[in-house]
Amino acid sequence: MKIQPRYIISDLLEDIFKRLPFKSLMRFKCVSRSFGALIKNPRFELKQLSHYKQTNKDSINILLKYNNLASSQTRLVHLSDGAGRDRSLSVTEVDLPQKTCSSPYPYEFSLVGHCNGILCLCCPSNRCLCGSVILYNPTIGESKVVPRSSSSNYDESQYSRRVKFGFGHDLKTNDLLVIMVSTFLLLKAEDFPGKIKHYTSFEEYSLRTNSWREMKKYSELFFINRFWVYHKGVYYWTSDYSFSSRKEIIVRFECQRETLRLVPMPSNEELSSHTQTCLGVVHDSLALVCSNNAKSHFSVWVMNSSTGKDLWTMITRTSYRIPHGVWPFLVTLKGYEILVGITTEQFIVYDLSTKQMKKLVPNSSIAPGRGGPLGGLHAVNYVESIISVRRN
Repeated sequence: MKIQPRYIISDLLEDIFKRLPFKSLMRFKCVSRSFGALIKNPRFELKQLSHYKQTNKDSINILLKYNNLASSQTRLVHLSDGAGRDRSLSVTEVDLPQKTCSSPYPYEFSLVGHCNGILCLCCPSNRCLCGSVILYNPTIGESKVVPRSSSSNYDESQYSRRVKFGFGHDLKTNDLLVIMVSTFLLLKAEDFPGKIKHYTSFEEYSLRTNSWREMKKYSELFFINRFWVYHKGVYYWTSDYSFSSRKEIIVRFECQRETLRLVPMPSNEELSSHTQTCLGVVHDSLALVCSNNAKSHFSVWVMNSSTGKDLWTMITRTSYRIPHGVWPFLVTLKGYEILVGITTEQFIVYDLSTKQMKKLVPNSSIAPGRGGPLGGLHAVNYVESIISVRRN
């Protein structure tokens, strides 16, 4: 069978284009229709992403979101070490997506999560009337406002509602997914006899179909604090309070099977008002960092769920005290290194293999003119890509 020359040329162009810097690639997209069609092809987007991940696997790439406490303005910065030879970090400010409403408040949002170069952002409903969820690719400056779900039209005279989100990626369908968790509380039970006093609902948004689907409703009552990670088809949040246990828990939701589990914290970890916790992934396992400032130590735990039960194993504990006011994070850097704390001037890194603490100093301040802790801080592992969020 004779191979057509156009297929050879197309494969050759893809191999060349995937190696280009992003700015050059965006310029080539405007050279001709054929170049533009090739670069916007989902198959090439994934090929370029795979090449980027492979060539940057030994580099540090972190996206940091924080709020300027003086102006309430949200900022995004990209932290990277390039070739990573001298361990110095460069700080690059990342443009924000365009404002999606006419709210008079400063541009403020929370970073839900990151996947394959796409950020999931949420405008707080108490500051922005639309309460929008935005999918945003800062590399190509492309954003998409997620449509509101039908559950937004609930009866406000009967129920109060608390909403949190999660963000993940379906490997089988190559689809980006947003999970909305809504906790409903009956306002005055005596005025509405026979009504359910409280319930929690899950809904899933698919970028591929640009639509929401309702999932199961649960009688469990919990108040989610923060979404941390999507790992192997499972979403994980921490919850400040569970009605059944009256303790801090981990909310675990497996999307495909629609199964919910409330996972307790490690039983022998002394959790208190002085303890801060965060979730992440360490060497393909869910991990938990507990920082206890009162006892001047922090510990790292990993979870084993292979038997159907969620079992915690402590892999290290150190007497190092993370500075007061610095929220711990669990972001994987290189090898066995994890990022466990951030200030404007330095990054606190712990090496799980040597059990040594070290500090990385960026080549410029994250927030010039400000010292100490940052407000509304969130850090995620980050990759750049040209994946589009405007398929529909």
